[in-house]
Amino acid sequence: MWQVTGGYPAAVDALERSLQIYRRAGNRPGEAEVLRNLGAVRNLTGNHPAAHRALQQALGISATLSDQFGEANALACLGLVRQATGDLAGAISVLERALATFRDIGSRLGEANALCWLGDVLRDAGSLPEAAHLLNQALVVYREIGNRLGTASALHNLGSMHQAAGDVPATEDLLAQARDLYHDVGDALGEAQTLNQLGLLRLQCGQPRSALPHYRRALAISRSIDNELEADSALKGILECDTAIAVGPAPRSSHLSPLPRPGPRRSWRENGSLQLRLCGGAGAMSREQARHGTPYGYNKHRKEWTPVCADCPAAVTADRRQPLRSCRSAGTGSHHQAEGPSRRTPRHARTRSIAARRDQTVGRVGL
Repeated sequence: MWQVTGGYPAAVDALERSLQIYRRAGNRPGEAEVLRNLGAVRNLTGNHPAAHRALQQALGISATLSDQFGEANALACLGLVRQATGDLAGAISVLERALATFRDIGSRLGEANALCWLGDVLRDAGSLPEAAHLLNQALVVYREIGNRLGTASALHNLGSMHQAAGDVPATEDLLAQARDLYHDVGDALGEAQTLNQLGLLRLQCGQPRSALPHYRRALAISRSIDNELEADSALKGILECDTAIAVGPAPRSSHLSPLPRPGPRRSWRENGSLQLRLCGGAGAMSREQARHGTPYGYNKHRKEWTPVCADCPAAVTADRRQPLRSCRSAGTGSHHQAEGPSRRTPRHARTRSIAARRDQTVGRVGL
């Protein structure tokens, strides 16, 4: 149920209590199962070291008990942790072992899950033809065994694969099918993730106005299940849409063209703080929002995005890979560049009036 509702804190608490009960009772199979579930939840909340420890313990117990099904499940979950931490080679290795074990013991659902997750890792690794082959196999198995939630996951991953290949019509069709299935089976988290990806697709095609409804719906669902990661992704998308609309219309396109931004694009699954962006005269960021990440301002004279200090809008760095941070939040009580050379030095005497003026005039995001 926690996978569908996204109620991770409650799930962690319940699983840790269950773990203590099984350990006191000496129930090793139960202990291994709880550790696997705990590892999966920890992975989804971004606590990858704790997830890895729990899954390694589960794997060891299952191996001691000669529980092949438990071993395969632990290996599959370890593959997801390694994918989340960027160890794609390690993820492929353990997922291939899990797939072979599931096939040996005749677990069709396990086989489909391993195929789906392995295909997604191969997509991340850039092996698109092989990823498509495995994801289509997973889709067939899910449909044969009547697993609608798995079918939605396979469709979503296939959509991500086509998005990586630049095929917009196929991506939109597959993601729309996945969104509808997630909604039908009551998987709010899957629906929110798919809506965020549909919003990203529209944004990449230079259509921020059509992306906004997807992001707003994703935000509402994410907040209803208290899932901060997807809510952050939706807020980020909304801010990027508002920024793109304020800066000016971009040519509509049926081809994927990522928006210009400082640094690499984060995938929709990645954890981390929300990075806010502030558009120079049509900003949509309050000081409260600024604490969540480093804002970026659009410099109309230089025609580029530049990082700005959360409390010193005038400060700009020459190297966008070395952003400013708020000196006030670091406890220094003054404003200065945290690292990297500065092209313009903030005027300390005017800091208070600048901040006060901005707080009064800054716009609000229409959520």
